[in-house]
Amino acid sequence: MLLHRIVNKDLLHTRVKLCRTMLWRCQMEKSEIETIKIILSKFTDEEQYHRERSADELSHWLKKNKVRTKRMKWVCPKKPQETIPLKCGIRPDNMDLVYDSQNHPDTEEKWNKAVFFSKQFGCYKWPKTISVVVPAKHPQIERTKLNECEKAIVAAFEDAEMYSKWIELLVLEKEDLSQINGHTIWIIKYLLRNFPGSTIIYNQITRTLQELLKSRQRAEQRLAAEFFAGVAMGTKYRGFKELNKLWSWLAPAVDLLYDYLNADAYFSWHFCVTNMFGWYMTFKNGFGVNTVQLKEN
Repeated sequence: MLLHRIVNKDLLHTRVKLCRTMLWRCQMEKSEIETIKIILSKFTDEEQYHRERSADELSHWLKKNKVRTKRMKWVCPKKPQETIPLKCGIRPDNMDLVYDSQNHPDTEEKWNKAVFFSKQFGCYKWPKTISVVVPAKHPQIERTKLNECEKAIVAAFEDAEMYSKWIELLVLEKEDLSQINGHTIWIIKYLLRNFPGSTIIYNQITRTLQELLKSRQRAEQRLAAEFFAGVAMGTKYRGFKELNKLWSWLAPAVDLLYDYLNADAYFSWHFCVTNMFGWYMTFKNGFGVNTVQLKEN
C-alpha cells in the first residue's frame, strides 16, 4: 500500500514525506527493489530533504548489505614468563606491533604475505586469537552474484548524467555547509567496496577526487575530504597493483593540497583524517598503507 501511495502525484508533500518515512522504517536494510528504486529516483531531487533522506537510506542499506571479507584467526603472541609482571620497554610479546621503517610492505610480495588488522583491541594483554582479513595473496572479499537491488544501484551510479548531477548538487551544498556529510563518505566507501567489478564507478569516483583536489574553492575542497575518506576506506581490498597505482598520484595530490588548503575547508580534512580512519596511514614513495602491519605469515 505504501509503495502505491508514495507514487501518487495527488498527495500533499507532507503526506509524501510521511509515507516515505513509514516505507523506509518498515524495511530499512531489508528494502527490496521497489523501495531501492524510489530511493535512487530521489537521489538527485530538486528538494534537499529528499536528497538527504535518500543518501541516509542508501548509505545505511549499502553498509548493512556490504560484501563480507574472508577472515582467519591470527594467533596472538604468548606473554613471556618474567619476574616483573609489567615490565617497561620493548616486550617480546609486542614485537609484532613495533613499527619497522626499514621493512614497509611496499612490494607485491611483501604486501601479499603481510597480515593486517584495523580494529583496536585491549590494552593489558592479548586475546588468544584475533579475527583478521586473510592476506592479499588470497581473495579478501566474498563477492557473490549481484542481486536485483545491487544491479539497480550499480546502474544508477554508472549513469553519467545522474552521477554528474549528484556531484553538482554536493558541491552546491558545500558552499554553505561546513559540517561533514557522513552519508557521502559511506556511499563512496561501499560503492567501491561492494562493487569491485564496476570499473565505471571506480573511474568516475577517482576522477572526481582528482579534480576536487586540484580546486582552490572551499566547497570543492570540503567535498574532496569526504571523497578522500571514502576512497581510502573503500579500496583496501583492491590488491597491491591497483592500490599502488591509486596512491602514486593520490598521496602527492593530497600533500600538494595542504599547501593551499582553504581555511574554511580545514575542519573537513581534519575531521576525516583523524576520525574517519580507524587505521593508521603511512606513505612510502607515494603508496599509502591503510592498516597496521602485524607480521608476515
